[in-house]
Amino acid sequence: MNCRDADELMSAAVDGELDSETLRELEEHLRQCFPCRMEFHLEKITKHVVAKHLRRVQTPESVTHHLFALLALPSSTQWAYPPHTERHRHRRISLSLRSSSVIPVAAGVAILIGGIFFFRSGILRQPQFGDRADVMEAAVANYHAFRQGAMPVQLSSDDPEEVKRFFQGKIDFDVYLPTIAGYQLAGAGITDFKGMKCAHIVYRRDSTFIYLLQLHLEDVLRGVPLALSRSAKGAVERGDWYVAHGKDSCGVVIWGEAHTLCSAVASMRGKDLASLFSEE
Repeated sequence: MNCRDADELMSAAVDGELDSETLRELEEHLRQCFPCRMEFHLEKITKHVVAKHLRRVQTPESVTHHLFALLALPSSTQWAYPPHTERHRHRRISLSLRSSSVIPVAAGVAILIGGIFFFRSGILRQPQFGDRADVMEAAVANYHAFRQGAMPVQLSSDDPEEVKRFFQGKIDFDVYLPTIAGYQLAGAGITDFKGMKCAHIVYRRDSTFIYLLQLHLEDVLRGVPLALSRSAKGAVERGDWYVAHGKDSCGVVIWGEAHTLCSAVASMRGKDLASLFSEE
């Protein structure tokens, strides 16, 4: 089984729709392939989040009849899409529309999944630098890697407590999880850059997001392996915010939060990004 086959089977596996032989082949592939194993984990998270947040509501009869009238369908209709191959027989889709709660639940699923922040799986990685790297350059590089799906989150969650538990015992500083007006916490990850633990946090609003790189403040002030520019370091030591523009018109804000250095990046002006945190 290759990765493409595994990708097509994951949703059915999570739903318990695979036969024993196909499931065994998939599990064997997942044991050997880390990226696919991460992808399968995200599939399970999606189902869990949907099941946790959705609730059934009764569709008003008038709404149901109106929708079917617009579609020119009877009140009970089934679609069945035959599989392309015998191997994919489990992927047959059968949908029944009745005057029940199917329509609002389906709409809720679409809305909810649209708000979940998932990247394609792979090993979370730090962009390559030399022996010493600038924090701002690293944060901007990571931001673009996230946007391109090349740096997936290890945890997808909008629950601050769950994110804090994810970091607990894995980093030697307190993670800072601000409340950003209009944005929702979406995910987190951890990397190790030449012995320095790096915390990655992502917030999302529709198709835009804010990336936060967090590091141990004292380690950064020492300057190895990640360092601040002279002007950024001066601002942080004074307790001020350092606001700048990165490449591709990204806004960057760097500041200290207790023993944690925070570097935020987003596709907006630096002062607009800073205002989101100052409003907290």
